[in-house]
Amino acid sequence: MRWPPAPTISAEARCRDRIEVPVLPSYLDRLDGAITGTVLERRRVTCSRLVTMKDIAFMKILVVIAHPRENSLTHQAARAFAEAAQKNGHEVEFADLVAENFDPVLKAEDEPDWSGRDIDFAEDVRREMERVERNDATVLFFPVWWWSMPAILKGWIDRVWAQNWAFGSKTYPHAKVLMVGIAGATEDDYRKRGYDISFRTQLKVGILDYCSVKEGKVELLYGSLEGEAQAAAIISSAKDLGARF
Repeated sequence: MRWPPAPTISAEARCRDRIEVPVLPSYLDRLDGAITGTVLERRRVTCSRLVTMKDIAFMKILVVIAHPRENSLTHQAARAFAEAAQKNGHEVEFADLVAENFDPVLKAEDEPDWSGRDIDFAEDVRREMERVERNDATVLFFPVWWWSMPAILKGWIDRVWAQNWAFGSKTYPHAKVLMVGIAGATEDDYRKRGYDISFRTQLKVGILDYCSVKEGKVELLYGSLEGEAQAAAIISSAKDLGARF
């Protein structure tokens, strides 16, 4: 499922007004002098001459959600992220693992084979790999259950982030991956027990770094059980993440 196209910024933008447009630094070499400017911290270019929209490269973002209820706070946060990212010109493809009935169970045919031979992955795994490959970045939204991610998302990583595709002879196809956990407890509760550090270490070091993701980040949005005001704050934080992505 894809979200509707993002609003068009304009057919042409005159940079005499120092318009800043999102652009992937890796695409700058393709612009052939169409724009001149300086890459800023948040992947933007400040232009000094006429720019047409065809010159600007936006990302295709795969937003993966792991929650059984479509009206859950996790889904709401993911939608807020996607809508904000779209306003910046990015495209979003939405992968709802529960709604799509993804099978998280790792079977023998997909088990990592350390002999070095190529693995003929199961059909559903190949489909997920292709979905990742047609996008430029991955964002995972999930509730924090038992101080970790839900089993269906862990199974998606177990099966899809496979040896010699995400690690081993190859690395994960995306340089930018964001993991967003919706936590029921407060930030103080996490810090008091050291769960904030252990959670981020597990995901950042154990998964993202292991798969050589250059811009891997883990965000925890706390207090989902603290009432409507905090739920609204979580949605607002997710929107901000999308705007800054």
